[in-house]
Amino acid sequence: MHFYEDLLTRAHQDGIYAALGPVPLSNDVAQISFSANSFTLASGESTTITATITPPTADEELYPVYSGFIEISTGSEVTHVSYLGLAASLKEKQVLDRTDLPEVLNSVGQVQNEPTNYTFVENDWPSVIFS
Repeated sequence: MHFYEDLLTRAHQDGIYAALGPVPLSNDVAQISFSANSFTLASGESTTITATITPPTADEELYPVYSGFIEISTGSEVTHVSYLGLAASLKEKQVLDRTDLPEVLNSVGQVQNEPTNYTFVENDWPSVIFS
C-alpha cells in the first residue's frame, strides 16, 4: 500500500475525517416533553413554554445527529420550530489532524528521506502531502 493510501486509512480510523459513507440511519427518535401542552392567552398576553428534548439512544462513537420540528397550532395558524442536536459530547472529540504532515513522497509513493533527482518524465516526480 502506498503511503498516501495508508495515511488516509489511518486518518479515517482515527476519526479525523468524516465517514466515507453511507451514513448509518436509525429508527430511534428523540423524545420531547413540554412544560405545558396547551394554554390560552388573552390579547396582549404572553407565556413561556419549555421544551425538553431527550436524544435518541445511539452509539456516541458515531456522533449521531438528530433533528425534527415542533408544530405549534391554533385554530387557523400553524407554525413549525426546527431543532437539531448531537447525541454525543464534542468535548473529547479529536478535531485536528495528528498525522506527521507535510511529507514529500517519491515517484512510487514512499516517503522521501534523502535528496532525490527527478526527470519529470512519465511518472517520475515527487508529491507533497499536507493537511
